[in-house]
Amino acid sequence: MRSSGIFLGLATSVSIASIALFATAQSPTPSSPADTAVPPSLLDAGADGPWMPDVMVPDGDTSDGGDGGDGGDGGDGGGGDGDTAPPDAPDAAIEEDAGDPFVLPVATGAAFGVRAGWAVPFGLANRDASLSDVVKGSFMLGIDVGYFFNEHLYVGGYLLYGFPTIAGQFCDPTVSCSADMFRLGATADWHFAPHRRMDPYAGIGLGYDILNLTSADATGASVGASSLHGFDATLQAGLDFRVASSFGGGPFVEMALGHYSSDESSTTAHGWATIGLRVRTGL
Repeated sequence: MRSSGIFLGLATSVSIASIALFATAQSPTPSSPADTAVPPSLLDAGADGPWMPDVMVPDGDTSDGGDGGDGGDGGDGGGGDGDTAPPDAPDAAIEEDAGDPFVLPVATGAAFGVRAGWAVPFGLANRDASLSDVVKGSFMLGIDVGYFFNEHLYVGGYLLYGFPTIAGQFCDPTVSCSADMFRLGATADWHFAPHRRMDPYAGIGLGYDILNLTSADATGASVGASSLHGFDATLQAGLDFRVASSFGGGPFVEMALGHYSSDESSTTAHGWATIGLRVRTGL
């Protein structure tokens, strides 16, 4: 009886050991460090959440953190927290324009310019003669001083001096005739493409026009003088070729419409059509 109990105990021990060896043989054996269990310390939640292994991400995602180290560490070395917001639309437009050789920054503020052109008269000088019977035309030189309130709007003043050519039928052959001319006023121009190298503009203005006529005999003594003067309104348009943010120039056309008041005529309508060149720069 006692020997039977000992035999039964040994048989039970051998059975339990066999079952344990079988279970161990069925368990997978780790083949590489990647298959090993993750240490519990790495699963602890940190400032940026649980640790996760690096994975491939689409182009444009900067979660890797760049060269600054681990992108998940909160941006060491410039990586950030993995989500980079897209740039604002204005910044993107500036970066796009920066690569365009035909795009320039715009300078606002005070501006100074010079202009030159040829003016052709039309209308009446007085009730008995047209303005073209008095002068054939006038070469004009002048300056502009103004201010760009923004990239589009320019407001300023102008002063022009003219060298008129006297018409033959106006001057008596026995005397010599001469004339000079002044124009001054204010204009407002609107620039349509201020960021471009070719910038068209148009404007309006209000001014005052003075035409002085004199005649002298052979000795140089004055034998006559008269002056035509009056207000005029102007329309102008031009094209600036900009070589820098605050420097450019180009052709312009101008139409001035007004009236003369003089001793010989109370009011006569007249005008000047001008074509020329203007250069302008910031101050």
